Amino acid sequence: MPAAYLSRYAEPDTDLVTTLPGQWQSALVTPAYKETGAFLDSHTAPERLLILVVNRPDNDSDTRWAQQLLEMLGAAKWQQAHISLHCAEQTALNGDVLLIDRCLSGPPLPAKQGVGLARKIGCDIACRLHSRQQILCPWIGSSDADALLPGHYDTALSGLPTDAAAAMFPFNHRPESVPAYAVTLYELHMLYYVSGLRFAGSPYAWPTIGSCMAINVVHYQQARGFPKRAAGEDFYLLDKLAKLGGVVHVSDPHIEVSGRASQRVPFGTGPALRKIADLASTAAFTSYHPASFVLLKAALEALRMAAIDSEVCLQQAARHNACDYSHLRSLWQQFQCDNAIATAWKNNPDNKRRQRALFTWFDGFKCLKWIHSCRSQHPDIPLEKALSDANWLTSFGYSADSKNPVHSMQNTLADNQVRGPASIEPNPARN
Repeated sequence: MPAAYLSRYAEPDTDLVTTLPGQWQSALVTPAYKETGAFLDSHTAPERLLILVVNRPDNDSDTRWAQQLLEMLGAAKWQQAHISLHCAEQTALNGDVLLIDRCLSGPPLPAKQGVGLARKIGCDIACRLHSRQQILCPWIGSSDADALLPGHYDTALSGLPTDAAAAMFPFNHRPESVPAYAVTLYELHMLYYVSGLRFAGSPYAWPTIGSCMAINVVHYQQARGFPKRAAGEDFYLLDKLAKLGGVVHVSDPHIEVSGRASQRVPFGTGPALRKIADLASTAAFTSYHPASFVLLKAALEALRMAAIDSEVCLQQAARHNACDYSHLRSLWQQFQCDNAIATAWKNNPDNKRRQRALFTWFDGFKCLKWIHSCRSQHPDIPLEKALSDANWLTSFGYSADSKNPVHSMQNTLADNQVRGPASIEPNPARN
């Protein structure tokens, strides 16, 4: 697939780097839209090629910010159309920058494809250079201009497990233009959801932040690259990569991300922080009901049992997890789980393959849809109450009395384990 990807699915920009000179140990892809050059010191390093995709949507004609950013890069050592190489010795930067200009000299991006297309262009070029042995590390760093990367970032990239398809680094948001409490609530909500998935036995349990990702070049191409979306591109790519080789939630390095209110994307960190900051009180910030994760746990247990016995007893799963059987059955039918089980039995000859097929089908997106569907019986409740009622949280390092509950939970969840459908735990005992 990798060779086929570059010839059939990679963005046309990749054809422009065939004469690019040089070799680097690693590559970091960073999209930049309406950013200053403050991030360049953190994103450049010796032996690292920063693939900088300066972009704007085609419905925004403002380019002044981009002109100022490009002036910081100075004269190009090499150029082909709207792609140019700017070397460290010609600038005050710590490493080389490959500029993909999709703002001034190159065409802007379709507004609906936004950051997803920007990331895809950058990662496609990294794959092309890796295939030409100009990038040596098989892992592509993926970040954002508002992230601060530590000095040992490249060492962490090169040390990632070879059997994983993607990696998520731990994070913390620094408050910018929003109160510190808004950042804390947002991070607790995000980690609470991950812990709920982990408690439920989902193999898709990690936080999703585009600025804290690393991607294996082989699996990236097998997944056909980033989806061309204005938001959520990181979530959907990770969902695919989990099915190909799994995702590892590593414990180091921590990446510091800007916690700033923004409306540049339809959903994500910026809009969420703005919404929290606008609330009348912290008690008004709600999150998922813990009972939703209990129902999910029962469903996932039933699916694991169904890999052994197609006549799965949903009542047993409900009883084992002390959840409402009628609601579980209603959700089970809504998600057509019986049809998925029948298909898994038809197409897979053994328990292990059936289990993998079922958890490839019930992926991270279905988990999210399931939790949202539970709202009909279990509406969202204040986050503080959700955290106190979710009795599994202590096993993931959360304590309301902790000095830094976010940090504690983050450290426990970032356990260096590779997760995906192939790594799901064995079928549970029937008791």
